[in-house]
Amino acid sequence: PGQFPYQVSLRRNGSHICGGSIISKNFILTAAHCVGTFDSQGNYFTYDPKIFTVRVGSTDRFQGGVVMRIAEIITHENYGNFLNDVALLRLEEPIIFSDNIQPIPLATSEVPVGEKVIISGWGRIKQGGDLPQKLQWNQLTAISRNECKEQIDMDSDSLICLAHKSNNGACNGDTGGPL
Repeated sequence: PGQFPYQVSLRRNGSHICGGSIISKNFILTAAHCVGTFDSQGNYFTYDPKIFTVRVGSTDRFQGGVVMRIAEIITHENYGNFLNDVALLRLEEPIIFSDNIQPIPLATSEVPVGEKVIISGWGRIKQGGDLPQKLQWNQLTAISRNECKEQIDMDSDSLICLAHKSNNGACNGDTGGPL
């Protein structure tokens, strides 16, 4: 259980929707698209924080660890079109750290091209498949901005692009999680 002590399951109305990372005793980092949506005019808004909880300290999607409520959602003011897709979740109560509940070590530099990185989450094992009960992880490789632009036509300093083998990467339910 202690391999990814910073991993959380972000839950909307009790069901897992995204991953997240503990960054302090009061805050979880996740993706903005996990906690809000765009209206028909293209304006982004966050959902009511009361519909969200996080499960910390467990590798099981259904049990164990501690379920905590969200007090506030703070998203990047320039979120849109995949860019600045980050949100902070302020918890109602502070996390009590243990062997299985720890903040993620934050990066101090960019991920070098070719570097192996680990992702983890409860995302679907295959497109359209079920969510797993147990936390999964995978190793991917960081690729250059040029490769990223060729592959997905995205070019931004704020993106980290990762390569994976066919049918062996992140999937629905993994987004917002650590790397």
